[in-house]
Formats: sequence, structure tokens, C-alpha cells
Amino acid sequence: MIPQVSDLKAMINQMEAAYRENEGRMRLVIEHAPVAIAVLDHELRYLAASRRWRLDFGLNERSIIGLGHYDLCPNTPEHWQDAFRRSLQGEVVTAREDRFVRAKDGIRWICWEVRPWQLATGAIGGILVFYEDITDYQKAQTALHISEEHIGAILLTAVDAIVTINHRGIMQSVNPATERLFGYTAADLLGKNVSMLMPSPFREEHDNYINRYLSTRQARIIGVGREVLGRHKNGETFPVELAVSELDHLKLFTGIIRDIRQRKELERDIVEIASMEQHRIGQDLHDTVGQELTALNILAGDLGDALKTDSSSAPSLIERLVKGLQRAQRELRIVLRGLLPVPVDREGLMAALTDLAHRTNEESKVRCTFLCDHAICFTDTLTATHLYLIAQEAVHNALKHSKAENIRISLVSNSQLFLSVRDDGIGMTTKSASHMGLGLRIMQNRAAIIGATLTFVNSPPTGTLVTCALRRNNHEQHQDQQES
Repeated sequence: MIPQVSDLKAMINQMEAAYRENEGRMRLVIEHAPVAIAVLDHELRYLAASRRWRLDFGLNERSIIGLGHYDLCPNTPEHWQDAFRRSLQGEVVTAREDRFVRAKDGIRWICWEVRPWQLATGAIGGILVFYEDITDYQKAQTALHISEEHIGAILLTAVDAIVTINHRGIMQSVNPATERLFGYTAADLLGKNVSMLMPSPFREEHDNYINRYLSTRQARIIGVGREVLGRHKNGETFPVELAVSELDHLKLFTGIIRDIRQRKELERDIVEIASMEQHRIGQDLHDTVGQELTALNILAGDLGDALKTDSSSAPSLIERLVKGLQRAQRELRIVLRGLLPVPVDREGLMAALTDLAHRTNEESKVRCTFLCDHAICFTDTLTATHLYLIAQEAVHNALKHSKAENIRISLVSNSQLFLSVRDDGIGMTTKSASHMGLGLRIMQNRAAIIGATLTFVNSPPTGTLVTCALRRNNHEQHQDQQES
């Protein structure tokens, strides 16, 4: 049946109504889209634009439908104009990251896409443009990149080994210090169980430690830290200090491993030196004061007998007793000097160094002098004692190893305090340095305790110069400052 004219008109009206309804829906969707969208015809006139688009281009209060884009936005970037031209020819053009100057708040970063849309005939009717503001994402990525660089730099330069493992004990990352400490490459370690860095029985028990912690949350090492043994690739075991923390949100554990071999050696050296010093003091007391007291005890017995039988010999015995007591007192003072080398007063260090030079002159064939231009006073006896013992060890090394004829001890104070011991001997050689190894380590440790810097250099034309530099602090001041 051929439709009547009235029926055709009704159909056309229905189609037009449906089109207007669909167009209205389309405009509504575009208007409230969370991203910037614009629909342009083949002449780049606006058919629709979202509120975000109009706001970003400063067109929010204007009716732009039917107006040309370049009339409203004459400063459109050249690369956008090129994208519009290419899209009108059928190409989809995208940019993942682009600089965009927004009318409201300046430079932003966006990702965008331009694609053609087609008429019912299949011809290109215009272009659809949309973009999304990624400035906050860009900032977050930049901040993350900077943070990763910082963390990477820390891991790269850290002296301590740093290892991350998962809940099964599998190593996820290691830093270069780990490679140096254990002798493996990162490729050897990644994906392997961390227990390979431990000797037995820790190696076999390690997985049980993790499982026990995950099930009970009771930490034995995690969050506590302790001394354990590490195992080198060559099988050697050595002491390390291990601190483990949990990255709960990542389900990872981080271990910081510090090589404490030098510290352990120093502790043994200190114990050994303390034992040797204790033995020396005991031997000195036995050989001097002890023997003197034994002789005085015999004299006292003789004096008692003389007073009973022959009192005429008593004065001679009393004189011998007095002299013996004086000798014992001198010997005891020498021994006590080793126990408390610096007198407990403000100028104690100067007095002790003066005495060190005097005794060195008396007890050896070497000429030793002490130079100090002005009074330097210490309120910190501990610091003064360490400085004295550093000087004493330097003098001892000069006497024993350098074959020196002259030794000069000096104390200078300006912006820093400088204690130096210079000799005219053979200088520092590999052989002499090896002989002084323990003494050098103890001197360095003493300097570290008081925050000083210790250096050993050969001093032209011959000899060695030992310098200890200490920043002036409240424990040290000039005599004239006290008086004022």
C-alpha cells in the first residue's frame, strides 16, 4: 500500500522529533562531560562544546554554536591546527602529553585526541576534539621520579648492604654494597632465598623465622635488630649487624646489614690493650713498689729488733726506711700517671704534655720538646686525656720505629685546636706502618671518640708528622678568656 501524504508528513515529523531528542541528549552529555569536548563541522564551526571546554578557553558565558573556532581562539597552536587539518582528511591524531595555556590558571598539561565524524552519506562532516587535564598526574609522576632518583642515589651510595625480600624470603632488590659485602652480583642474588647469605644453622631456620612472625606477629629480629653472622660467596663467615623492618603495604621486608668486623677487631684490640696495660701496671707495682715494700718490711723488722737489743743502730735503720718510703712514693706516682695521665685541672693537658717531653728526655737519648705559645685550658678532662694519649702513642712510635733524634710536641689553638707530634726519623714506611698498626687504630679510635681528625704524613726532609685537629668547643678556651 502506498502511504498517503498525511502519513508521510507524520513519519517525517516523528523522525525530526527523534533527531531533535537524540541531538538534545547528545548536547546534554557533551555539556556535562568531565573532560573538555568540542564538536566542529567541516568549516570548524562549533556544533557543540562541553562546559569544561568553554571554561578552559574563556568562552563560558558566550553562545558559541555556529561560530568558527579560529574566530574565537586565534592563538590556537600550530600543531593543533595541523591536527585539525589531518583529521578533516580522515586521520585520528593523538598526543599523550602536551603543554596547554588555560585561560583561567595558566600552563597545564593535557592529553588529547582529534578524530573525524561522518555524515550519513559517509562523507566527513567535521571533527570531534577532546582532551583531559593531566597536570596533577604529571606532577605526581615527576615527584615520584625525583623520589625514585633520591632513593636510588641513597641505595647506590649507601655503605651498608640493603636487601628487600618478600614473605617467602626471596630477594627482590639488593644495592651495590650488598654485592661488595657478600661477593655476589645482583644477578646471582635476585630471585634467590636470602638464606644463601647466612651460615648454618641460620640458613636452614630462616624460612621458619618469617613464617613464625607472619603467624604470631612476634618479632625476634624484625623491628629489633641484632648481631648475626653473614656468609660470603667464598664460604667465609663474618659478624654483621642486622636491622629488619616490614613494609606491610607492599608485603616486603627490608634488611640493612652492616659489616662490623672492624668494630669487633677494635673491641678485641681494646680488650687486649686493657689486659696488657693491666698486666704492665701490675708488673710495675710488683717490680717497684712491691719490692720496695718488701724491703721496707724487712727493715721494719730489723728496726724492731734493734730497738730491743741495740738502739744505737736505730737511726740508721730509720733513715733507710724514710728513703725507701720516698722511693716507693715516687714509683707509685709514676704508676698512677699511667692510670690518670692528665691532672684534673684546667691546664692539665699542658702540664701532662710538658711532663711527657721531660720524661722522654730523661729516659731516652732523643731530644723531646713541648711548644705552646699561650695557655690552653680544658674543662673536659676526658677530651684532654684522649689528646694526651694520642701524643704519647705518637712519641712512643717515634722512639720505637722511626729512629728519630728529635721530637717536637706542639699545641696550637685558633679556629681549631691542633695537637702535633713531629720527628726527624726515617718517616712512615710500609714496614713501620705495619708494626704500628694496632697503635694507629687505637689513636684513630681515640680521635673519633672526641670528634677530632687524625692524619699521618711524611714530613720533609725526613720524619713523620702526626696531627690531631679538634674543633674548639666549650671544653676548650684560652686563659685570657677565663680571666676576662
